[in-house]
Amino acid sequence: PASRVSIYARVNFAQSLMKIGSASTPNIIQVLETAINQSRTLQDQRAESYAVGTLGTLYENLKDWSNAKKFTTTALS
Repeated sequence: PASRVSIYARVNFAQSLMKIGSASTPNIIQVLETAINQSRTLQDQRAESYAVGTLGTLYENLKDWSNAKKFTTTALS
């Protein structure tokens, strides 16, 4: 079920996958999109910002600067 704890767990899981590089990028994006959708359902802006910011970091690591900027800016606002 969606909760702040489960959203944070998904984001932390995605961050771990990014660090060890054991998962493909589409899988990590899917985990983060699920976290973003759950946070929007709960109207939890803090959790949404955390998930969107992590997605921005992923795109930054991939050197996809336009998406990195878009998601990071969204997370900050």
